[in-house]
Order: sequence, then C-alpha cells, then structure tokens
Amino acid sequence: MTPQPLLILRRCYLFLTSFLMRTHGSKRQQNAVKNVPPSQMQKVYEALDTLGNTKRRVDRGILSVVEDPWAKEGYIGGLAARHAVSLPELDSDDAKDIKKLKWNMRKAKKTNQERHSLLCDIELKLPVYDIMKSDSIKDPDTNPNDILANRLVDRLVESF
Repeated sequence: MTPQPLLILRRCYLFLTSFLMRTHGSKRQQNAVKNVPPSQMQKVYEALDTLGNTKRRVDRGILSVVEDPWAKEGYIGGLAARHAVSLPELDSDDAKDIKKLKWNMRKAKKTNQERHSLLCDIELKLPVYDIMKSDSIKDPDTNPNDILANRLVDRLVESF
C-alpha cells in the first residue's frame, strides 16, 4: 500500500500524531501556509511525495549499538537513564538553604521531564525499527510505510 500523492495540505500519512511543521504555536505561521495558493505549494507536495516513496533500510550495526545499552538499562552516549533523579529534601530552616532547595527541585524536575521525553521517544522508535529490521531481511528495499501499514492491519485483524 503506497501513499497517495499529496494534492492538498490536509491529506497525508503519519505514523505518529505529531505536527508536520513545527510552528511554536504561531497562528500567523500556520495561516501563512494555509493561505498559500495550491500552485505555489506544488513543489513542496512533490518533495514530500518523493520522501514518502524513498526506500529505507535499518543499519543493523547501529541499531545494535542502541539496543544493547537499552536492554541493560545503561546511560551511555545520550540514551536516557530509566531511573528518575531523586528530589532533594529540606534539611534546615535557613532561608538560603530553602532558596537553594527550590532551585535544586526545579533542576531535578526539569531533568526528570527531559528523561521522560527521551524515554518515550526511544520506546516509540525501537519497535518501529524492529518491525523494519525483521521485514527488511525479506526485502531490503521495503518502504517502512508499507511495512507499518501491513503490520497495523494484521494486528487489527488479529484483535477481532
């Protein structure tokens, strides 16, 4: 199942529900893209079609470099640690210590949020790579969109 060519901005194939264009919440930027005449957007649609039809493969060597530390729950090379940073506790009633504690709490919470975001990102991507890896053995030039669509349909059929 290959994706249909893009003719308008609203029709596309996405695996993850995320924005195609990061606008940082700017309504003016979103409206500018929506108000462009379709004839001017044609080259953008053609580029997106080309990207969508490009065959991809998983580099098994690089994937194993990521999977091995992930399986051992190690914090190596930018992979997020699975344990949370412990929040500091208040030891004294001194105003300076309380102020320092608040800053340390903020830092710890921020670190935990960033780790959680990285963990979620990795947990979403690794299963996709596993699917691509197992199916690319059969056909090395398989389009990942085709693989994912077929797997999702198979899982839906199995669940009923």
